[in-house]
Formats: sequence, structure tokens, C-alpha cells
Amino acid sequence: MATPTAQTASQVIVDALLAINVIRDAETPTAEMQAQAIRRLNQMMATWEADGRGLGYIPIGTVTDTLTVPDGALMGIYSSLAIFLAPSFGASVSPELVAI
Repeated sequence: MATPTAQTASQVIVDALLAINVIRDAETPTAEMQAQAIRRLNQMMATWEADGRGLGYIPIGTVTDTLTVPDGALMGIYSSLAIFLAPSFGASVSPELVAI
């Protein structure tokens, strides 16, 4: 099994919002954006768990919480979160993001 990499919820959320151009590099998401992203991340990961794709995810409460998953899962998590969040932010999803 791959060694997990510690990422904060904030890092995953920022990556997701950057992927759909909701924020720019070095920009911090608003507290409301972060709260919505945390809710969606927890929902998405619970769905994955129910579908049998468990990664040992522990629900996140704040942006400073650590999300520890296998390295190979990080890109899929932030990409899927971006796609999941896009409609809420009126953002479009690029074909490149879908391909990830």
C-alpha cells in the first residue's frame, strides 16, 4: 500500500477551486466557499465509501483538518470535488478536468 500524504482540507479545496477557475493563484477562498466545499467533500467521500471505494477517509470539520489518503487518490479527490462544486459556483468544467 502506498504511503499516505498529509494534505489539509484547505489545500484540497484550493486545488479544486483553482481547477474550475473560481479563485486565482494566491487567492484565499471565502469562509462561505470553504464551508460549502467541506460539506461537499464530506458528502462526496461518504458516497464513495458507500459505493465500496473507501480510502479510510475521516470526515473533515475545518479547513485545517488533515485529510490523509493514498498519494494516488489526491488528484482524483480534488478533481472530483471541483466537478461536484462547479454548478454551485456557476463554473464550467473543462474537458481536461473531466479526463483526470
